[in-house]
Amino acid sequence: MTATIEPATTKNVVSLRGGATGKSRESDSRLGVLAPLVIGLIAVSALDGGLYDYGRWALLAATMLAVLAGLFIAGKVGSFGVVTPTLLALVGLTAWTSASILWADSPDRAWAESNRLLLYTAVLAICVLLLRSPRDVRRGLAICGGVIALAALWTILALLRGDPGAFLDHRLDMPIGYINGTAGLFLIGLWPLVSAAERGVNPALAGVAMALAMLEANLLVLTQSRAIVPAVLLSACLVLALYPGRAARVWTLLFVVAGTAAASHWTFAIYADRVPTGPRPVAPDLAQDAAIAALLVAVVGGALWGAITVLRRTLDSTRSRHLAAVAAVGAIVCLSAGALVTTGDPVSRVQREWRAFTTLDATPTASTRFAGAGGFRFDLWSVAVDDLRREPVFGVGAGSYGLSYYQQRKQDESIRQPHSLLLQFLAELGIVGGVLALITFATIAAAIVRNRRADVTAGVAGVGMAASWATQTSLDWLYNLPGITCIAIVGVVAATAPNPFAPPSGKRRQRLMMAGGALLVAVCAASLGRQYSADVYADRARDSLPSNPVAALASTATSLELNPYAVETHYTRAAAYARLDDYPRARESLMHAAAREPLNFVPWALIGDLAARRGEIAQARAAYRRAGSLNPRDAQLSDLAAHPTRMRP
Repeated sequence: MTATIEPATTKNVVSLRGGATGKSRESDSRLGVLAPLVIGLIAVSALDGGLYDYGRWALLAATMLAVLAGLFIAGKVGSFGVVTPTLLALVGLTAWTSASILWADSPDRAWAESNRLLLYTAVLAICVLLLRSPRDVRRGLAICGGVIALAALWTILALLRGDPGAFLDHRLDMPIGYINGTAGLFLIGLWPLVSAAERGVNPALAGVAMALAMLEANLLVLTQSRAIVPAVLLSACLVLALYPGRAARVWTLLFVVAGTAAASHWTFAIYADRVPTGPRPVAPDLAQDAAIAALLVAVVGGALWGAITVLRRTLDSTRSRHLAAVAAVGAIVCLSAGALVTTGDPVSRVQREWRAFTTLDATPTASTRFAGAGGFRFDLWSVAVDDLRREPVFGVGAGSYGLSYYQQRKQDESIRQPHSLLLQFLAELGIVGGVLALITFATIAAAIVRNRRADVTAGVAGVGMAASWATQTSLDWLYNLPGITCIAIVGVVAATAPNPFAPPSGKRRQRLMMAGGALLVAVCAASLGRQYSADVYADRARDSLPSNPVAALASTATSLELNPYAVETHYTRAAAYARLDDYPRARESLMHAAAREPLNFVPWALIGDLAARRGEIAQARAAYRRAGSLNPRDAQLSDLAAHPTRMRP
């Protein structure tokens, strides 16, 4: 996907760097080798479940902090250009998140959230430092787009094999293992392909890019993720509004839409075959038909686009561009009119879907999820608003939404995030955190607008990636999937590049910056390493618990020395004492957990279990009642409070 840089552009970049000769050229070449490695690591890591588990993304964070420390020590950190305000806002948001450990309902989760923001800040800083020239940026985008395209091809092969694990509830789940995460990955990966297909420098590469874009678009349909609809629309509007060459871009997007429509009979058939009352695996023939249709459309569409690219270059003129623009507008009008006709009465439809949204009606009303607005988002967002009202300035603490949620929910979904990034910041970090988050996004938008004329190809890909992620995470929780979020950060840097390197003036100032930056990175690494080490010992304790409770106790003791906030380690410790028939210490461990997270119903439920096994019926009943008050919609807790002896051994 990488295109050759024009000589004039290369000269401009060199002059902006202040001249690249001698040792500076050698060091620049080293950075040129480092950049693909870092971007490749980020892109490949995303395929590991989106890096949702702390133990997975903590390793990536440690690697990124090591790279950043190396850049500081090597003196490769200077001005961050137009991204400087964004980095400062992110640092402020990270500091406020770290401070929320002091008042968070769950200090352990607040610590994890602050470390997650450390990862995002480090990735943004590294990408700005490494992706300085147009060539570096396009190479980074090509790596991200290529890795996601390979994941799409692997997914198609799984569908052709009839892999039963590819779907969850008749919605595409692989390769991420979370449906909306899979949708986010393929939507982000779509934009570098669209940008390459639109540019059309090489007709063969343009055709391949179009084929892969159509393939990923059809996989998006298989996810049936409703958040991709506004994400596609908003990101498309932004790339059309910000960058010239709109006629070619409109036709590129319409071509992708046409490819998606051509395979829709087979891709929509999978979700239409779903039976809500009796979940069942997807029939292998349905999955194979959808995969074959997507592949055929991709091959034919890619070949046609390659031919069109050749023809477009041959007939390139002002008149042909005007005709293409008029035809594109006409096509959009026809599509919009067709959508209105198929929708019927739009006012009645909006009213009906609004009622389904606010009444938490999740009953499917059509053969596709894209046509409905029912579900539980209204309840999730209402709980977040209630948290903000309860703690308007400081919030309930980073990562602590999931504790108050169980007290206030009006449905039975088990949730930890409010499925909206802005509401998550407001609920957990209060108005201060919300303002810092808004400043972060506002500075990104300002940087994109300021540099929108630097590189149209990179800008289209970068803005598409960043805008689709931001829109989808406003309705879901892609933010909590570091693997996917880090790829979106690459898109942000691509849309704001170039950021020419400007080293600090004066050797003393440069040395101070190198030492101070390395020290700051070391402090951040200590925070990350301490919590990660505690997590390793906690995992070791859980593994040894069934066969060696004494060893499990030793591991939990070490883990709690490193991270005294981890309530789940107290659970393991209590289980080890229970296996050794030490009831007082087992109960004491669970009481420590309850003291750490007073709004958490789990410690009290475990205390009830422990007491019921011992025959302390009154104590068990009281514990179950306390757990039930913290999670009133749990019918099992209510039943155990009335009949503690029904607890399973």
